[in-house]
Amino acid sequence: MKEIKYMVAAIGLVVFMVTANYSSAEPTGKHTRLFLTNEIAARGMRAGAADTVELNYQYYYSDSDSILFRNNHLGLGLAEGISPATNSVGAFIEIEPVAVFRLRLQYEYIQYFGVLVAIVTLPDKDSDYSDKVLDDIDAEWATGNHFSIQPTFQIQIERFIALNMLSFEWWDIHKDDYFYEPSNDTLMKTNEYFFINTAIAGFELWKRNEDTRMILGTRYTYYRVDSADRVRKQLDGVMIWMMGERRWGMEKPLLVMAVGGFLEDRYREKELFIGAVFTFEYSLLPRQQSNRL
Repeated sequence: MKEIKYMVAAIGLVVFMVTANYSSAEPTGKHTRLFLTNEIAARGMRAGAADTVELNYQYYYSDSDSILFRNNHLGLGLAEGISPATNSVGAFIEIEPVAVFRLRLQYEYIQYFGVLVAIVTLPDKDSDYSDKVLDDIDAEWATGNHFSIQPTFQIQIERFIALNMLSFEWWDIHKDDYFYEPSNDTLMKTNEYFFINTAIAGFELWKRNEDTRMILGTRYTYYRVDSADRVRKQLDGVMIWMMGERRWGMEKPLLVMAVGGFLEDRYREKELFIGAVFTFEYSLLPRQQSNRL
């Protein structure tokens, strides 16, 4: 019987896919935004549920009416993430010089609590990290650093959307041996470099306005960890529901769900992937006053 797992469905990626022209209420021309985002992920993996809060500052520096340049911005932010197994704090910077390209650089400091197999030391790169093996090993307390560079390309033509995100990542977890890391669900070692490529093709199934839409799509992910000689290929369907400018007292509520499977992974090929994430915003500057330059 296939085991069902709940995982984060690449929330940052799919949110970017639909936010280039998300809100008809957003000001145009030069302006600033200061806002909070809250991302809640329900997942039946060992880390359980997760909640991430980001403080975002964005400066929109273009006066152009062109669809390619009117949302150009520079952004800075702080992030805090918490789950039953981990805690992280970090900062990020992003720039969108043109509507079809965005670059994000992010650093975070991570603490593993030593529960729910949050860090498990394994003897070598060929170690079995299947659930049956991990269930018999005690988790360990650890800390570490994580840095990522993420260039993203996107395009929308009529109701069709295509997006590709590359993620170049460095993990410096303070362990001497190979270990299982739960947020990536893979084997790695300290001072680890690896590469992720995610491609999404979507279709706008229903649209009431710019703030209320539903998108269905397909996501393909290629994941490579060189030191552990691990390759993962994953294919799943994605549903994105943009619920409107405001609902239930929240700004820009967004629900993302994904269902699929692993095309290639030594210890995950027989498992079903299911992910669900809910996110919303809260503006800290009044839109009609101090956010306009």
